[in-house]
Amino acid sequence: MAEQIDPGQCPLCGERNGCCYQAGSSDPAVFECWCKEVRVEPRALAQIPPSRRGQSCLCPRCAQSNPQEAKPAAKS
Repeated sequence: MAEQIDPGQCPLCGERNGCCYQAGSSDPAVFECWCKEVRVEPRALAQIPPSRRGQSCLCPRCAQSNPQEAKPAAKS
């Protein structure tokens, strides 16, 4: 069975990605997504697992930082 991918979830840290386009708007006059205003770090893109590429957006934190530093702390 194929993995169910949530397009609203960051493929690196699992947090919500806040993507306006994923939320259902394709009209840039209505929504301007945060990703249009930032430079996405190439290292972050390189860390996306191959099976998740093109399936969901990074969250703002992961997109702009070293992916190893952006992962949330383990829950105890």
